[in-house]
Amino acid sequence: MNIAKKCVIISVLFFMQFTQNAFPNDDFKIVEKYGQRISTILASRQLDEFMNLLPKEIIITDGSDYETIKTKMQTVFEQFHTIKTDSFEIKQSPNSEYEIKIHLKLLSDNQEPHDYNLYFTIKMEREELTISDIYDDNDLKITNFEVYQEGLNFDGLTDNISKLKEWYCGIWVGKDIEIVRTQKMEIKFERDKEKPTGLWSQFSLLRYTNEGLEQNIRALVYANKKDRELKIHAKNFGSFSNEDPFISNKELSSKVIAKHYKIISVNDTLIVLKNPDNSKEYVYSSGLIRNYDSNDGLTCELNKIESIEILRKMPEFEKASETTIGKCLYDWQLGSMVLNEHKNKQILNKALITTNNTDYIFMIKDDFCYCRKGRYIATNKGIVASRGDIRLMVNPNEFTSYMPRDHIERANRKLVIDESKFDPTQCIFQPDVIYWSLKKIYDDKIELHGCGGMTYPYYLPKSKNSKVEWFSSL
Repeated sequence: MNIAKKCVIISVLFFMQFTQNAFPNDDFKIVEKYGQRISTILASRQLDEFMNLLPKEIIITDGSDYETIKTKMQTVFEQFHTIKTDSFEIKQSPNSEYEIKIHLKLLSDNQEPHDYNLYFTIKMEREELTISDIYDDNDLKITNFEVYQEGLNFDGLTDNISKLKEWYCGIWVGKDIEIVRTQKMEIKFERDKEKPTGLWSQFSLLRYTNEGLEQNIRALVYANKKDRELKIHAKNFGSFSNEDPFISNKELSSKVIAKHYKIISVNDTLIVLKNPDNSKEYVYSSGLIRNYDSNDGLTCELNKIESIEILRKMPEFEKASETTIGKCLYDWQLGSMVLNEHKNKQILNKALITTNNTDYIFMIKDDFCYCRKGRYIATNKGIVASRGDIRLMVNPNEFTSYMPRDHIERANRKLVIDESKFDPTQCIFQPDVIYWSLKKIYDDKIELHGCGGMTYPYYLPKSKNSKVEWFSSL
């Protein structure tokens, strides 16, 4: 369903209910069909699909108070015979916004009823009540994460700290090591120095202070394919708090801590940081980092191979069309995010960082980890993704801990694309790349043929909480 038709339907719903009019027969048929679509999507647990059916902004201008809005919203949902509502709650949130919680029971001909909670945030803007966001239980947890605070690492920083932050952001590569660093987080991969088949992966939150930088390590993973060894120690990805880990390993617990780095010297081309162990880090404006131990011995050298420009606010996005598919596949993904999910009595934490050329995943739960780096190119025919880059995957079907021997050369190598390899019916494996071809296009969603017969959906972001950070596109 296109955006124009969707907005018409929602406008009909709210106009009729807020003006106390009945639905015309033709509009009622459209609304019933739309209600069946919503019910089917949610009953089959297609959360993202549902969220992308609804516009995020609905302005209410009749002067109703919040309780009246709650009642009228309930009446709106009751228009759908496939959606039953059994509770509507309203409360004021800590930031003085009002939040309406609706408990829905969704009915479908072929599936079991599904209970669901939706939350609507209501704001007063220019003397109008506006529904400014729509989210579910999982999104509610996300918006409470400290890392989602808009002012974090933006407000109140000195010039020296702002300079360090700008120089630090990007992808850094050295011998047996790679780091992607944004303003708020970083993902790090490092080959085990003693066992070359072993691989470390680490996720950290970053917080800049007037003195320097706090690196709050939230998770550390070690995997060794040869020894079939897996170690994980992890805390909540979205918080800086010193809480109990949701996955514990005594051997790693002393490494999952907060580290404080202090600026000891600054000029136009160089910033020197003193590390907690009295080692030093030299950060050059040219895109070079050198680490020295406490005896001034060089221990590591990193080169920036890709810069990341952080945007203060969510940008405007183009809708997908035949001529904008490649651009949308780039722009819609750009940014960083963290997720926390509770499934089958297990906690799954996930961090994603996607730049203009590379995407990173750090995802773990009790007996599973998937941490990887991959290069990609997006075109109007789909996405070409690299094979054989960094991969740390442990699950019942796979045990991989891999960083290529030619890591530095490979990280700097541009992907070569052959558009004739795109197959409109399936994904295609080549020795060094995978072709995920276009399957279907909507104005706010693009579907690609993924691996193993799966469909990979890419959505147009609609909420400011879709990501922790937004990146500038090329």
